[in-house]
Amino acid sequence: MNNDINENTELSKTDVKSTFFAQYFGQKILNPYSLLTYTNTGVLQTINSVQLSGIRDNDFLQLKPLSKISDEDAKKIQSTLLNIIGLDGLIRENSIELVKEVISNYSKMDCLFMLPSSCVDKLRELGYAVDWNGLKVSQQIILGWTKLL
Repeated sequence: MNNDINENTELSKTDVKSTFFAQYFGQKILNPYSLLTYTNTGVLQTINSVQLSGIRDNDFLQLKPLSKISDEDAKKIQSTLLNIIGLDGLIRENSIELVKEVISNYSKMDCLFMLPSSCVDKLRELGYAVDWNGLKVSQQIILGWTKLL
C-alpha cells in the first residue's frame, strides 16, 4: 500500500511539473546530464504536446529574469499593458523604457498577479520566468524546474 502512495505522489509531482512546463510551450527543456554530454547546446528537446508526458525530475527550463527584459521584448508586450488603469495614458508608442520599468518593478515587488494574463502569457512565450499557480520564481529555482540566465 505504501508503494501505491509513493507512486501516486510521484505521478502527482510529474503532472504538476508537466503542467508548469506546458506554460512555456516552445521553450527548450534542458537537463544537467545533457549539459555534460552535449556541451555545444545542452538541449534535449523543445516543449510540444508529445513531450510533456516525458518530463523527468532533473529537466529544467533556462529562462530570463524579468529584470533583464530587452527593448525588443518590451515592444512585443507593450500592447498587452495598454488597458491597465492608470498606465493606459502613459504607455504609448515610444514608451519602451516605461514598459521595462513596469515589468521590472512587478518582479521586484512580487505582484505579478496584477498584470493582465495576456502580458504574462507573452512573457512566458518570450522565455521569461514568471510566477505560476502560487509558485514564485524563487521556489521554481529551488525545485530545480527553472534556472535563470
